[in-house]
Parts: sequence; C-alpha cells; structure tokens
Amino acid sequence: MVALNDQRFCINHALAQHILLAAVKAREVHLRTAPIGARLRITGYAPTAPSYKRKLLAMGLTPGTEIEIVRHAPLGDPTEIKVRGFHLSLRKDEADALEVSPL
Repeated sequence: MVALNDQRFCINHALAQHILLAAVKAREVHLRTAPIGARLRITGYAPTAPSYKRKLLAMGLTPGTEIEIVRHAPLGDPTEIKVRGFHLSLRKDEADALEVSPL
C-alpha cells in the first residue's frame, strides 16, 4: 500500500520493485510567518544565533518539542506560542533562532 497526500493505493509486488524512493528535505517554515494555529516541531537552532541557544533550552524549547502558534503581535513582535502546556512569547531574534518544521 502506498500513501500519497490523502489517498492510498494498493500495488502488487512486481510493480513495487520498480519504485524508487528519495529522501526530501521538509519545506522550510519560519516561526514568525507560520499561520496562527499551526503545529510545528523544533528541529534545531540557527547556526547564526548561538547566544540564544542556552536561553531557548532553559525555556524548554528543545529539539523534538511540539509547539503551536497562538498569535502574532500586530507588528510581528513578539510571537506567542504554546509549548509543553504553557504560553510563551518570543521576540523576533529568539523566534528566528529556532528552526522548525511542520507536523
């Protein structure tokens, strides 16, 4: 059985032998531009922001953690997220220091 988007297809063994799979990188998502209500997973930290890494780790923003966008301020700063059952506001620089991917 092969799943593609929201559809599933059954194929036989002979046809399955001719299918090649390739790993694709998840599309890039920025925390500050993600839509409200979006659920994201933290994949790491931007290499250009090592000074924020310790601060973000202390706030519970560790790789693999799921977050949800609650709201963006009118001018985009700060962004409110829900993480581990509590609400957290991140400034632009802090939000840009997180690398996230959609769930």
